[in-house]
Amino acid sequence: TGGGGCVSARRSEVGAMSAVRVCVLLQIFASCFASSVRYIVISPHTIRPGMLYNVVTMLMHDELQKAVMYASVTRDDQVLTEASLDISTNTLTALPLKVAMSALPGRYTLNVEGRNNGIVLFHNSSQLSFDPRFLSVIIQTSRPIYRSGQEVRFRVIALHTNLRPFNDGLEVYVLVSMLPIK
Repeated sequence: TGGGGCVSARRSEVGAMSAVRVCVLLQIFASCFASSVRYIVISPHTIRPGMLYNVVTMLMHDELQKAVMYASVTRDDQVLTEASLDISTNTLTALPLKVAMSALPGRYTLNVEGRNNGIVLFHNSSQLSFDPRFLSVIIQTSRPIYRSGQEVRFRVIALHTNLRPFNDGLEVYVLVSMLPIK
């Protein structure tokens, strides 16, 4: 009877070793078939009317060569602008989204998705903040101080937040005080 206990102890050790091997094999199997897709998405946090909103993406994968990136900006769950682009792996790619001048305040979300042959490789959603200010207006005068009766000359320069000129029409109103200026 003493030898039987030794055999049963060995069987339990063999059973434990088999269970460990099965767990290790399952982990290796899962890691082989798990999504090994790594990606980077870079975009501004603030959205403004009329801006060209660029979403820069880099897909890092050893086996994939190409994928399709879809990006959209939604306001209160309604799509404002969307686009898609074929991207190559391990390359930074910019996808421009044009925001309408008529954009209004609301809850904005950026949605980015990468696909290959109909399979979703990655998906990301981020909240955006809305800023209605999209122009900087610079007023330049021909003199620092004016006296009564002098001709006033001024120049108005309107720039987008990226310092490019505003090309649409602009109305300028000059208000003159009737009170004497001291």
